[in-house]
Amino acid sequence: MWVTQNVEIASTLQKAQGLAMTAQSKKEKGLGGKGKPCGKDMLIHMYNRIMKIDETWYVKPEQIACSTSAGGIIVRLEKGQALIALVEEQPFGSLILPKGKVEPGETLEKAALREIQEEAGLSDLQLITYLGDRQRLSFNKKVWITVHYFLFITRQEKGDPTDREHIYTCNWFPLEALPEMLWPEQRQLLESCRERIAGLLTSG
Repeated sequence: MWVTQNVEIASTLQKAQGLAMTAQSKKEKGLGGKGKPCGKDMLIHMYNRIMKIDETWYVKPEQIACSTSAGGIIVRLEKGQALIALVEEQPFGSLILPKGKVEPGETLEKAALREIQEEAGLSDLQLITYLGDRQRLSFNKKVWITVHYFLFITRQEKGDPTDREHIYTCNWFPLEALPEMLWPEQRQLLESCRERIAGLLTSG
């Protein structure tokens, strides 16, 4: 789970709130453009626009603490299409694949299952395969993280996240219409697995 209580996020959120309020005021005065987001949607839109993850998160500094995490891509098949579970943490609205730190004594798979239940609230999971790992800095750039990902399939539509310290919601998106995501490497992982995920639709 990524850190939310830090100065950088608070500053970014404050900027986004200011821009969202300005946009909302313009709309109320009849100055806003048609089809443009406002209110909460504008806040999320502006936060994502300001807080962009760039290439600096993927350069490993010398003498930095390291950590191992695990998570997964969860697929639900419905009406001939593959739906992907993405987690949204309030109030930021950024979408991520569920994942988190491996605890002592846990296998990578068990850690992934636990983190998925904590963040997405999904527990009825069938393991398909291991997808490899991705590396980057933590959100606050203080830890170098190696995240191991698994591919799961589920019939469970709704979940109850068990992490009570954060407000998570699980959202389902069609594989062919994935939204903008916070972490570029997670989106790249999904893109690299398109054929494998699509194959689940035709597998027995």
